[in-house]
Amino acid sequence: MKQRWQRVRPVMWALTPIVGVAMLFLLPWLVRELRPLSSDALFREARAELGATRARSPKAAAVYVRALVHAGDADKARAFVQSLPPNAKPCAQHELIRALIDIGALNRAFQLAHEHLRMGNYQHCWSSGGGAREYLYWYLADELLAAGRLEDAWTVIRWIRDSGSSYQVPELYKHLVRRSVASGRVDLALQALQQIDADYTHAETLLVVQALLEQRQAQRALDFLSRQIRRVRQKDDTVRLPAALEATVRQAARLARAERSDAAAQLAEQTLQRYLRTHTQKTISYDTLYTLAARFTEHLPAATMERILRRLPTDKYECAATHLRGGYIIGLLNAGRWSDLVRVLETPSGHSEQPHIPRAWLIVAGYLQAGKVEQAQAWLQSAPILDPKRTVREGLQGLRQRLPSLTPEASDAIERLATEWVLGVPSEFFYRVVGISVRDTVVHMADFAAYSVIVAGSRRRFGEAVTLTAWSMREGAERTLNDALIYEAAFHLGLDHPQLDTLLRISDPNDTVYWMKGLAAVAQAGRLEDAEAILRAAPSVPLYDTEAYRAGYAIGLAKRGRFREAVRMARRLPYAEYRVHALANIAAELKRRGM
Repeated sequence: MKQRWQRVRPVMWALTPIVGVAMLFLLPWLVRELRPLSSDALFREARAELGATRARSPKAAAVYVRALVHAGDADKARAFVQSLPPNAKPCAQHELIRALIDIGALNRAFQLAHEHLRMGNYQHCWSSGGGAREYLYWYLADELLAAGRLEDAWTVIRWIRDSGSSYQVPELYKHLVRRSVASGRVDLALQALQQIDADYTHAETLLVVQALLEQRQAQRALDFLSRQIRRVRQKDDTVRLPAALEATVRQAARLARAERSDAAAQLAEQTLQRYLRTHTQKTISYDTLYTLAARFTEHLPAATMERILRRLPTDKYECAATHLRGGYIIGLLNAGRWSDLVRVLETPSGHSEQPHIPRAWLIVAGYLQAGKVEQAQAWLQSAPILDPKRTVREGLQGLRQRLPSLTPEASDAIERLATEWVLGVPSEFFYRVVGISVRDTVVHMADFAAYSVIVAGSRRRFGEAVTLTAWSMREGAERTLNDALIYEAAFHLGLDHPQLDTLLRISDPNDTVYWMKGLAAVAQAGRLEDAEAILRAAPSVPLYDTEAYRAGYAIGLAKRGRFREAVRMARRLPYAEYRVHALANIAAELKRRGM
């Protein structure tokens, strides 16, 4: 025995330092593997990974901040953002605000959004386009309106307007008007309407008038409607007449004042007849024709002017009849002959409404001018335009008849966005759908509506955006970038929807940027089998972003409660950015489960 030990001892002495060195390397791993997992420890590990990255990767920092907020540690997230270098701070604070909106912490999100204005213009860390802050404020305004916080939503919309943007500001104010009226806040609705061009407030103006009438404020309703009409009339098409025509109009006015109406009417008809016969389609001035009709109408009885218009030879001119009718209506308005104006507009005789003044405004104003408040209210009650949901449903019903491939799911998504999302779906889309362009127009509408939701990162509206994008791609429409934006947003923001699977299956993995991130989003929602099935069915597997999929899969394992396995997979990821993404989200899941 002793001899055997003598032979083994040199080997043991030789192995001792090797074993010792091995233990030095293995001991931290053993301690880490054997001790219980905790969210705090994993957050510290993710923070350490962030510190190891050069200048703290903005993407990784943003993900870390989001995870802290969703784990209930908003104070830690705020402190971390304050510690970041200038290049990483705008994006991280952007995501801090968005995560606070996600969890419904609107007070804090609103406060930070005000401070965020000092950041100036910046580019988001995972978006190549501009307008990141405006998109974030769309989301904040939408959630504030949904929560009934109208004044705060007004403030956010003003921030967007004051930043020099955007073409979408009128839609934001219009949505605020509708919500204010529904909440009985008519004064706020009136203030909002003053911020936008009256041309684009057809229905909203009538909603405010209706609300004022319900509050028994008929004179205030009339005054407001009159102001709106004057604002629109600034774009009146009346022009300065040539000297000879101006002299003729003044002569007709003198004859009418001298109670020689027949002579005035004869002069007016001869002038209009002569003007039409001495011009062709190429030489005629429709603005001059419009002005002549308006000026003559101011001095002639309505029945006389209508008889003159019916006898004019307008058939060979493309727009003569329309402009003459428009001039006739504006002439009645100028003369203050409201009863005639209402009668003409309500009579289905082919009279078109004034080009810049909605027919409904003039009819309601006419009733109110005559003191017929009950008739005005009855007319408003029967006006379809004042029921947005009804208007949208009727528009969609017409679309479905001409476009049978518009699925119920897509139709419902359009309706919800049109009536609930802060930017809505412009009603012009419904009225421009004609002829062979039906499919292209509806697809464009779907992409337009989905895009604003995606870039805003709205968790509440994400399903509608995915549904519309999947439908438009199934239609074989012209290439859209919405699918790539959806994949990226779903991965970074932790969003999911069943239609995301459909979108992935109909996309070409090698022709779609961020396809693997979309697949990762399915996995990180805990739908591992679905992700694997989509991957197996794919015609090919992209060589890029495979680490994103592994990071998403690790988070999905955590959602299934397989935390140890999830952490091991996260730690084996080769890139620090994805290790932070996985570890921080796993830590957040642990925190949600009280671990």
